[in-house]
Amino acid sequence: MKKFGRRHFVTGRQILACVVLIIMLTVMWIWACRAQTYVGPQAERIELAPYITKLSKYNSAEASEANAENIDDLGLASEDYDIIYQQTGLGRAGVQTIYDSHRFYRLKSAQNYFYGKPEISESRLDVVRHLERVDGVYDVENNNEIYPIFTVEDGDIIITLSSYIGGWRYGHTGLVVDADQGLVLEAMTYGEPSCIERLDHWDEYPAWAILRPRNLTKEERTAVARYAHDNLQGINYSLLASTRTGEVGKCTNPQQVIEAVANDALVNDENISRTQCAHIAWYAYHLAGLDLDSDWTDYVTPADILRDDDLELVMEYGFLQNIFEGRR
Repeated sequence: MKKFGRRHFVTGRQILACVVLIIMLTVMWIWACRAQTYVGPQAERIELAPYITKLSKYNSAEASEANAENIDDLGLASEDYDIIYQQTGLGRAGVQTIYDSHRFYRLKSAQNYFYGKPEISESRLDVVRHLERVDGVYDVENNNEIYPIFTVEDGDIIITLSSYIGGWRYGHTGLVVDADQGLVLEAMTYGEPSCIERLDHWDEYPAWAILRPRNLTKEERTAVARYAHDNLQGINYSLLASTRTGEVGKCTNPQQVIEAVANDALVNDENISRTQCAHIAWYAYHLAGLDLDSDWTDYVTPADILRDDDLELVMEYGFLQNIFEGRR
């Protein structure tokens, strides 16, 4: 006699258990993403005067004599950079920018803002989108409102993850196209073509990071910023903008970007008919031979750029500091 295997039937109770589990996991995911992105400083505040003195008085001749002590051309050791980062959110690239500009007071200004007390609220942008906002950052001792001094150079990328849909933090990205004037190229939302915004509006986000390509010279980054300023405004916004766009006109050698910009030959603009915030920053550097999409897919997000190893940290505020380990 032929024997049949035992049949297994899914019961209503099992279906209900699966539905409940899915709902619980979804709620946990959404709740985790809704937690505020802002993370305050983890180290006790200290006086930065000794480090400001080192920066303002050191020179390369002294640095050459002190190489055995692990002192660099700015007069700082690795431990000094670690402390400055913990106290201000400034990475080495940010400290270098301050040194080059001789605006050493900015270390203290960055520390004041870093240790200020933010008042954070949440607003609904539309039916599904939410945004965390900073209503003000206050000096704890003097109880007066304070503002960040953004340490940037042309071509820097600024990113936040303070906006979200459900359990997805989609964030926002901007490309600094004129550091002196505080101008940022941004693609904001549907119905608004890419345009130039003021850098100081970024102080409305409770967490942001400024990143800079490691292996391009300042001249090359400035050329990318200049091209983006002159040619990448007025492009229609679309979430469907893909990293497949812009293949034609790509410079295969980063050194070519300066000459290409000077000759208005960096790209055929017809290759980019739509964009979104992360895509437009990616696209500008893609033309210089740099792919800032860390997961190498057909779609680039602010989080993809934030994680890319080709970028080093200039300055951050409100992020978990260990996410920039090895890039600061």
